[in-house]
Amino acid sequence: MHLLDIDARFTNISQDLWDEAHDALDRLLEGRGVGNELRGWLTLPQEASASFIEEIKECANRLRESCECVVCVGIGGSYCGAQAIIEALMPPFFNRTKTTLLYAGNHLGARYQAELEKFLFGKTFGIIYISKSGGTLEPSLAFHQLRKLLIANVGVEEAQKRIIVITDPERGTLRKLQKKEGYTSFSIPPSVGGRYSVLSAVGLLPIAYEGVDITEFLKGALSFATAIARREPSTIHTVLSYAGWRIGEYRKGKKIEIFATFTPQLRALQEWWKQLFAETEGKGGKGVFSTTATFTTDLHSLGQWIQDGERTIMETVLSVQKADADIHIANEDDSQGALAFLNGKSLHWINRQTEEATCLAHNQGGVPVFKILLEQLDAYHLGALIYYLELVAAVSGYLMNINPFDQPGVEAYKQRMNQLLKDPIAK
Repeated sequence: MHLLDIDARFTNISQDLWDEAHDALDRLLEGRGVGNELRGWLTLPQEASASFIEEIKECANRLRESCECVVCVGIGGSYCGAQAIIEALMPPFFNRTKTTLLYAGNHLGARYQAELEKFLFGKTFGIIYISKSGGTLEPSLAFHQLRKLLIANVGVEEAQKRIIVITDPERGTLRKLQKKEGYTSFSIPPSVGGRYSVLSAVGLLPIAYEGVDITEFLKGALSFATAIARREPSTIHTVLSYAGWRIGEYRKGKKIEIFATFTPQLRALQEWWKQLFAETEGKGGKGVFSTTATFTTDLHSLGQWIQDGERTIMETVLSVQKADADIHIANEDDSQGALAFLNGKSLHWINRQTEEATCLAHNQGGVPVFKILLEQLDAYHLGALIYYLELVAAVSGYLMNINPFDQPGVEAYKQRMNQLLKDPIAK
């Protein structure tokens, strides 16, 4: 099996659509498509120098040594990618030796913020504030509150050492604040949009703080990026197959894509995928509606609808081939022997058989299924997966004849929100 593969059983693409997808990929790689000024993410793995990686690691180590915990402040692409990698690779919260990375600024929930501030009161914590402009309301408010609390806890000078800013290299209110206060900072390249930024400092610093090997993570992405740049047929095939399949199904009336997995620690990665594809495609009255399901849990809620509901859906399944940890079923000692047929079987094997049965049942029930095969869950393979999905999203956007890299609809609610905050509607 390659670094990343697909299950060809369910994939059927016409030659015309294959050629169209190939042209879309060429336009992306050669910078001939709309939005080409925001293609900087394509070369992030190649541009991550040894000195840059070491700088990220040193900053992460400094935070670990000097802080009881760290809060990652950001919304959308400013935190989704990091959270996806951390939750996929790190032990669950009940098996960690220290407080996990905390998150703030990704919503306006008053109770959450109040409880977070209560938890952090008196603690020596750190802040990683990620925002390209510094003008987005949710993270701006959270940072304002947390900085004030941190200063109260440790004083101005010590707080300055524990605040890290990741923002535009030159412009924006956050860069102005960073220069004024002297915070340690990293830059978000102007040519990289938020949802494509996980392979930059935006994702690398938080995941390095949590102990993920960012060198391996970037190596995985570089491996896939190099194969694409060399136009290696097998790698090109995986990209065009997925992009062509989903757009082909969309044109047949499949308007909803469910991104499913049988691996529960990939829930945060599913959320990152949802933002990546929804913000890339949902514009100009077009776009597949992106949603997720985590099996087998959701087979007992959404499963009925997927199997037997309206046939406007397609399903992408991310399948992890090798288990990084497993258990074997103990011998059945119940008198009825209800589980005796599973004696000695591994739980991962049982999960894989359930995955296979589900894919077959859904496909036979009229749901087109596309299966992505990830060899194992580690930093290297996840790096490749991230780069792969970013490529597919961009190619899909070009197949829809839209700009894959802007998000004009995001600004609509912000403008209305600012109007109402300044001039509330009387109740």
